[in-house]
Amino acid sequence: MTESNEEVPEDQSFRSGDYVTLENTVVSYVNISRAGVEHSGEFTCTAKNDAGQIHHSRWLRVPGPPFVRPMKNQTIVAGETMKIRCPAGGYPIHRISWERDGVRLPDNHRQTVYPNGTLFVRQVERTVDEGRYTCTIRNKEGESARGNLYITVRVRPVIEPFNLPPSVQMGQRLSITCTVIKGDPPITLKWLRDEHALKKDGDIRIHNLADYSSTLLFDPVKPEHRANYTCVASNEAGSERHSAAMVIHVPPRWKTEPNDVDVIKGRSVMIDCESEGFPPPRLTWRKAEGSVPESYKPISSSSHLHVFENGSLTILDVGEHDAGYYLCQASNGIGSGLSKVISLTVHVAAHFTNKFHAEIVKKGQDAKLSCQAYGERPLTILWTKDRQPLNAKLLSRYVAAHFTNKFHAEIVKKGQDAKLSCQAYGERPLTILWTKDRQPLNAKLLSRYRQTETVFTNGSLSELLIESVDRGDSALFTCLARNSYGKDETNIQLIIQETLSLAFVLGVDFWCHYYRRRHSYSRDRLGKMIFTDFAIRLSEKPDIPQELRITRSTSRTIDISWSPPYSGNSRLLKYLLVYEEISEIRDKISTGKTPSSDAKQVTIPPSETTWSINGLTPNTRYSIRISAVNALGESESSNPVEVATEEEAPGGPPLAVKVLPLSSTAIKVLWEPPEANLQFGKIKGYYVGYKTKESKDKYVYKTLENKENFREERILTSLERSTKYIIRVQAFNSKGAGPPSDDIEGETLQEDPPRPPSLEVLGMTSSSVTLKWKKDTADTSPANGYIISYKKEYGSWKSEEIFGELNTYTIGNLQCGMRYDFYITAIDGNGEKSEIITGRTSGRAPIAPEKEDLLTVNDTSVTIQLNSWKSGGCPITHFEIKYKQQRQKNWILFADRVSSNRKSITISSLSPSTWYQLQLTSHNEAGPTEAEYIFTTGAAVKGALPDAVLVSGEAVPFYLELEVVLPVSLSLVVVVAVLVLVCLIVRKRNPTETSQTAASATYVSRKSQAGESVHMCEMEKSTYQRPVSRAHDPIYYPTPYATTHIADGPCRKSLEAVERELQDEPQYATVKRTPRPPKSDVHIYHYPVHIPPELLDELQATSSQWDDDGRSSLMDTGGYIG
Repeated sequence: MTESNEEVPEDQSFRSGDYVTLENTVVSYVNISRAGVEHSGEFTCTAKNDAGQIHHSRWLRVPGPPFVRPMKNQTIVAGETMKIRCPAGGYPIHRISWERDGVRLPDNHRQTVYPNGTLFVRQVERTVDEGRYTCTIRNKEGESARGNLYITVRVRPVIEPFNLPPSVQMGQRLSITCTVIKGDPPITLKWLRDEHALKKDGDIRIHNLADYSSTLLFDPVKPEHRANYTCVASNEAGSERHSAAMVIHVPPRWKTEPNDVDVIKGRSVMIDCESEGFPPPRLTWRKAEGSVPESYKPISSSSHLHVFENGSLTILDVGEHDAGYYLCQASNGIGSGLSKVISLTVHVAAHFTNKFHAEIVKKGQDAKLSCQAYGERPLTILWTKDRQPLNAKLLSRYVAAHFTNKFHAEIVKKGQDAKLSCQAYGERPLTILWTKDRQPLNAKLLSRYRQTETVFTNGSLSELLIESVDRGDSALFTCLARNSYGKDETNIQLIIQETLSLAFVLGVDFWCHYYRRRHSYSRDRLGKMIFTDFAIRLSEKPDIPQELRITRSTSRTIDISWSPPYSGNSRLLKYLLVYEEISEIRDKISTGKTPSSDAKQVTIPPSETTWSINGLTPNTRYSIRISAVNALGESESSNPVEVATEEEAPGGPPLAVKVLPLSSTAIKVLWEPPEANLQFGKIKGYYVGYKTKESKDKYVYKTLENKENFREERILTSLERSTKYIIRVQAFNSKGAGPPSDDIEGETLQEDPPRPPSLEVLGMTSSSVTLKWKKDTADTSPANGYIISYKKEYGSWKSEEIFGELNTYTIGNLQCGMRYDFYITAIDGNGEKSEIITGRTSGRAPIAPEKEDLLTVNDTSVTIQLNSWKSGGCPITHFEIKYKQQRQKNWILFADRVSSNRKSITISSLSPSTWYQLQLTSHNEAGPTEAEYIFTTGAAVKGALPDAVLVSGEAVPFYLELEVVLPVSLSLVVVVAVLVLVCLIVRKRNPTETSQTAASATYVSRKSQAGESVHMCEMEKSTYQRPVSRAHDPIYYPTPYATTHIADGPCRKSLEAVERELQDEPQYATVKRTPRPPKSDVHIYHYPVHIPPELLDELQATSSQWDDDGRSSLMDTGGYIG
């Protein structure tokens, strides 16, 4: 809405607005309060939408003297039409006229003055139309008014047309000049190439001769300069442009130049020949008719020769007649063209005419094999035997690297030095390398590993010295030898022996089994000592799998790998993989190896060393560990490895989406984040999409980033009035957007709701607060009333409705001295609430009096003057009274609700000459006030002093209070009683343990057993009671580990006797680690066993059945088998 080409001002005189009728017609209006002659003039209403705009004008005539509103100076571009309206006011107006520099208009055919005061000037020219224009208005009474403005005419640039030659040759020089022949300075010139700014190029230079002229220089012209060039000239009045196309003719040049070709007879060949230029060149092939490149014959495509569109020549199944000279020629009409002669040479491959024949030779005779080959020289002939090259041993006297001993074992005690040696034979130079368990020697071990090498006549001797061996050195060492004629290897099994401990009980169980089976053959009792061999295989739980690591991690999968552990000399049955999520709480605590209730376990075949864990949750940390299982049980779990899965786009939509219409053009959308377990990463933001309900258009999305203090809401603006919209919300994170929420429908309002007024506290009393509000000056929506909402501190909201045009209101029945919150909203529509303000009713909590005004004390009582309390502005409701002696801790409640109507109250029956504390609490609506007073009663005997007078109100020491002394005393008595009881129990247990030891010794005494089957434990009972000969050598027991544990069994107790008898004798266990050479995993043990004399003959008869080497060695060694 405009007034004489100026916007209608927003002040107290004008009010504008619009509304929509039931017929969906938009009505706009302007209200003028107290119209005066200064408001007269022409008012124009403009309506516009995406399709266009329309205007409507009406005059407002207010009787009064004529006047002209101020006019602003204007700048007009030469050649355009100028329209000036005289902003006249007053009524009635008799005539409106125009002048330019004192000359009445119109003064030529281009000028027209209309009765409403509008001046039109067509095809404006600077020389005749620039100047000062005056508008004069008059009425019939002779009154007049004048107004002036200055018209400035600007001339836009005019470019002199330029053209380029129809054909530009590559390599020549060229210039393009752009000259502005008309236009106001300053003028800016710039060049465009194919509608893009011309970039600086060493071959293209811009030379400006003056501000109105610019020249493009090409030195030289290149094919890539072909383009459309535009000169743009600009000044304050406008801009003009002129373009010209540059066409560059380029003679042919090689893109792929053909070269001489060699081909084997019978194969196919392709000869590339490709050129470029403008216009695109045409390629042709010719072949020389003779052996000299002179006369050529065109080549036509056939089944044998074919020319492709790109110029390549293909010859299939090349024969000797295809050899010769070929010419590739390119031409496009520019220049003399391009050509190249190449030669095709056909070679004959080595071949035999006779593909196979047989030769028969008698054994012991010489054999002569011959073959005749054809082909171009040089011709090389090689012989093979059974498709393999002939062995060097058959062709010369040289010897390949080899070992005479392929395997042997070395047994070394733990802590000693080990010396491994291998002797290789063969021609020099001879290279020898060492490996451990088929792997190169670890650099960490090289500090203890030393290698020496000795060269002799027909080979080399390599020695590997290992200092202070331990269990980790038990392995299969391989010695590799290599020379120019071959390679070989030998293997050395290094076995480490460790001291045998009492925990070596597993072997006894096996001994029990074997001896029980063999004893069934015994008949006689000879009472002699023999040595016999037992075949025993020792096993234990496997080691912990090593090198557990993460090889790959995605949002749903984790790939792991590990190294297989030592099997415990028993085949691995499976691996147990345990993984679990790490919560925020568990993340702060050290993760143990005991699986939680939420852990998941996976069984993996023993042949696998890699595994994929699937079905995981994105953006989650996991703890993973693994253990190995064999027939004897499960190993310890590996140290846990922690890894986090990657993020993934959210898997769930935002929740609780709802809409709230705010106005005719705005809707508020609110929602909650997706479920926490479906976010799959940090939510980076949201997409809010909307469209009209009946529209088939795509959703319009607004993006909200999740920044600090982010709230899940968005106000959609610039919507259509009273229109239904479909709205959806999507969450997104760093990996993408999740599924959208269900579509929800919202509708804009028909009318805009009133804006919230500004609210303030006008006054207050002890029970009421008076509020005042002021309507927003920009709010044109009528309000039929308001709703005032209020609540006290920590209370709930209450509301009161107000109708009419009131702007003040008093809320009564409020609590004295209490803080209240207030806000106001309009009754009409869904208007927003105002800002919350705070006010407090008058009054405060009660005020405590001085001690002298409050208390009156005598020998046995104290009187409290309640009326000495001040109310603080809020009436006192009641009092609460407590008292106690100074040295006591517990208060005595005298009265919990004394009416405020009482003026005084007396506490009697007090002790004379005693200090007291008084606690008095006064209550009113504003809150309680608590005060404490200390006083002393009078003396019953004149001159007596109060008991235990305390300086500065100090309390009685805590160790004199009964509440402290009694619990501490009882606790000390209980502790002493418990200690005495423990001592008595310990003294009673000592004799029992002594008797048990004696019983154990009696149990291992010799005991005869009748029958054919004697348990090994019983044999041990009769064996270990005898003294052990100290003259024997130490006994060695090969086992994978030095300490092996088994469950309790019938043989367990007997080992205690074994330990006591053998505790002074040095014992060792042989440790043998995988990998092993191919051999049996059965070990031979020499075990001291006592055999009765009557069984010796039977053992001699049956020993061949179970000796490892098929024979038995009998020795009379005092009744022991060793």
